[in-house]
Amino acid sequence: MHRSLYLSEILNIVFNFVLEDPEDKPGLKSLVALACACHTFHDTALNILWRSIPGFAPLLQTLPSDIYQETQVNRFSKVLSLKCQTRRSDWDRCKTYTPRIRRFGFEPQSNFSCTSDVIAAMERYAVLPLPNLQAYCCTEPPIEPPSPNMAELQIEVNYGSTRDLANARLTETLKAFTACPIRKLTIPRIYRDDDPSPLDLPLEAVNFISSLSRLEVLSIINFIIPDDALRMLASSELLRGLEINNTSEDLLRCTPGCESTFSELRVFSFRSRHISEASDLLHRVAPRKLQSIRVTLDTETSTITMSNSHLHKFFQTLETHCVSDMLTSIHVKQLSQDHKSEDPWNFTCGLSDFEPLLSFWRLRDLDLFFYNVEYTFDNSSIEKMTAAWPEMHTFRLDYETDHEYSIHHHITLDGLLPIARYWPQLEHLTLSFLGVVSHDEDLLQRPGAGFSCPRLDLISVGYSKLDSNPGVVAAFLKAIFPNLARLTYCSEADDWEPVSLVVEAMRQL
Repeated sequence: MHRSLYLSEILNIVFNFVLEDPEDKPGLKSLVALACACHTFHDTALNILWRSIPGFAPLLQTLPSDIYQETQVNRFSKVLSLKCQTRRSDWDRCKTYTPRIRRFGFEPQSNFSCTSDVIAAMERYAVLPLPNLQAYCCTEPPIEPPSPNMAELQIEVNYGSTRDLANARLTETLKAFTACPIRKLTIPRIYRDDDPSPLDLPLEAVNFISSLSRLEVLSIINFIIPDDALRMLASSELLRGLEINNTSEDLLRCTPGCESTFSELRVFSFRSRHISEASDLLHRVAPRKLQSIRVTLDTETSTITMSNSHLHKFFQTLETHCVSDMLTSIHVKQLSQDHKSEDPWNFTCGLSDFEPLLSFWRLRDLDLFFYNVEYTFDNSSIEKMTAAWPEMHTFRLDYETDHEYSIHHHITLDGLLPIARYWPQLEHLTLSFLGVVSHDEDLLQRPGAGFSCPRLDLISVGYSKLDSNPGVVAAFLKAIFPNLARLTYCSEADDWEPVSLVVEAMRQL
């Protein structure tokens, strides 16, 4: 065996590739085989296999098969329970794996759940707590006592039918983690269908956040953070990521506008009544180290009409205050409008508005969604943008309109050729265009001169119009996007259904 394979660092890298390789679907089985191969591979392979587990089921399945049982609850889920009382020795094998577990509950949940007697037995025989757990996605009830090394906590509790119950459950869950050195805290978006409005963060939760002296990333989408906590976060010299449901108005009120405000921030996500207020906030904060920004526009509550000048100013603010080789992700989404607009277009948007963004040569994700916007990009615009952003992974110019009959497309299929040429790493594409092939014989010469986007398997064509033979258009798309498996389109663009069917059929060949 090559001497480099005796180095655990190299084995870690190699085995991670085995586990995550998209070309090797049975990667998990391959890793199990490696763990059985020899002593050199054994520990490293097992560490990776057990590094992250979705729940308690994998631990319970290490017990002798006559001790536990699986009960089918419905078509989609099973419950694991104990058939008899267990002894300490029954859990010996299980306890050899628990020190290897670093992450719990983050992987896609399997269809297994465990009864309370299983958890009680694990605690009784010291299977729990997991001694080296570093990241925990907490569902009810939490693991107690938690690991002293736990740095990442995600709380997913059932908020129930009332706001008081939601606050009570969140507060009760947080009590279990007051002694943990949490660096990343996430409370994901969990809304009740009958009341989607965010909740005020309870005082106990505010105090918990204030006590986290090592906090680096905070993501709280379901609650509104009070002003005192926002001021504390703004002055933190450790905070690198902030994703909250507060508005830019809240943040402007609570930030002093000095160099120490959010000085280390890399990821920033917030709501705003208008894009101009988001620009004002960035002027105030001036986040030089920003890598990702996400703005959710609640324009229903704003009296200011959206315009391309406001969007241009926002992009100019990014250009002024962000470093060109650091900003990699820009997301701006306008929330739904309940009323129909009387004007065909609220505003237009073209390359001149995007000029400030062309300096961000490491941009990987550009994701925009507006209502009643008219994008005036043409083929030459796409050429300039693709050349400026060679590392693009996600490119979405999305919109919704009440006036689909008045859409004028300036991008044709030829405008997709620069995408194939300059963006080989592209994974997501949303773009409306005119589906017309200028010369059928171009297909014989391979569109794109051999360039392609091999990672792209789905395109959202939005309100695109079809003006050529569906088979020819499908062949054109497959030539530059060889792994394209499916097209999505809005209901007004149902003439793309034949193209989608041909693409899916070609995928089977």
